[in-house]
Amino acid sequence: MSFGPKIERFRDMTVAEITARGYSFPAGLVLSLMAQESGGQIGIVARVGAGDGSNASGLLQVIKATLDTYNASRPDIPWSRMSEKTIAAARDQIAVGTWYLNRCWSNLDNWLVDHGESASLADFARIADTAYAMGWGATKKKLNTMYDEAIPVSWDNLVLRFPNWGYSSSKERWINRPLKHAGEVWERYVAADASPGDPAEDEDDDITPAVPVDHGDRNALDVGLVVLTVAVVGLAVYIVVRF
Repeated sequence: MSFGPKIERFRDMTVAEITARGYSFPAGLVLSLMAQESGGQIGIVARVGAGDGSNASGLLQVIKATLDTYNASRPDIPWSRMSEKTIAAARDQIAVGTWYLNRCWSNLDNWLVDHGESASLADFARIADTAYAMGWGATKKKLNTMYDEAIPVSWDNLVLRFPNWGYSSSKERWINRPLKHAGEVWERYVAADASPGDPAEDEDDDITPAVPVDHGDRNALDVGLVVLTVAVVGLAVYIVVRF
């Protein structure tokens, strides 16, 4: 199976970026996130936002604040690039989006280490995708609440504890549905990209991060020791070795 031609056309570009940066997540997760965020439309701009030209944009729907942080340690990519519809712009949109996803994985890695927690691969990926949608600060508050209440960190527990996350009682409508978003990203990845023997098939494999990540120029995530192998056919398979 695959994600379809609108998404698959970005597979090689995504694999190249992940490999060059040493990121530990498989390309399939990024492609699934791309399908969720933009449907593979280069330079698409979200209809909802601040209304000041900073709405989430691009294949992975990054916001201007994310790009500003990305640019702080790299040659600047202009904000206008996120709404351009060229293949060259697509590369930049993937570069910024995967960088931000790596930060989400890195932040969750460090939180688990600091709190003596572990998470299955499936749970880790879904919680990290939730952080991608809502921001690490908001996600960290939820995890801290669970920790303070002695609730083990897991995807199911997060969903049970915060079933209305993103719902505005004052407006009586959903503003955002991060848990639904992250769940769909994972399910699409498993259906389209996970193969027999892929860690995605074994949701009970624990990720027990052991090495904090340098958030400066380093872009690799150490979740224990992760070895990323990308097959020629574009199917990403990685093995998590827990210490």
